[in-house]
Amino acid sequence: MILLGLLMTFSGNAQSSDDDRKENAIPTVVDSLYREDQFYIGLSFNLINNEPADFTQNGFSGGLHLGFIRDMPLNKRRNKAIGVGLGFSTNTYNSNLFIGEDEDGNSIYSILDSDVDYKSNRLNTNLIEMPIQYRWRTSTATKYNFWRIYTGIKLGYIYYYKARFEQANNTVVQTSIPELNKLGTPQLLLWGGMVVLTLLFNTI
Repeated sequence: MILLGLLMTFSGNAQSSDDDRKENAIPTVVDSLYREDQFYIGLSFNLINNEPADFTQNGFSGGLHLGFIRDMPLNKRRNKAIGVGLGFSTNTYNSNLFIGEDEDGNSIYSILDSDVDYKSNRLNTNLIEMPIQYRWRTSTATKYNFWRIYTGIKLGYIYYYKARFEQANNTVVQTSIPELNKLGTPQLLLWGGMVVLTLLFNTI
């Protein structure tokens, strides 16, 4: 009888402890309206299309991209969405295309011969960009490790640019290029949040 009473007492205390834990436990809250808003930073390799004959890129032509994208889900599961953002990018293009102007202020574009000795010849641009993406992912409201494929375009506006040609005793800097297309829609493909490829618009 004494043993039975001890067992009953222990069992009752254990049940009380379990009930206390459940009452004091932090409840799990499922966010059914989750979004994948993102601050992004990326690197790109820049390619110029519609280039003139004998045009070649040399050295590394790259870009740095910074910004924020707002996620807008399209379905109840929220694994399909449209992303719209705003950002900034700075880009460099190294090539053999000389950009200058004559005495009357008219633009000059000339392909540099291979025997011309120069240190650098590049075009730098700064852009305000607006990425627009279609987003697909395998996420749920409680699953945070998932695959994602984001593809879309970036609307870009060049607000600053500079062409610089440099030789040993000669430097040409051009900051007025009327023929430059300031608006463009470079295409991009992203997976896992990484920039894979950026095809820049026709600059000349």
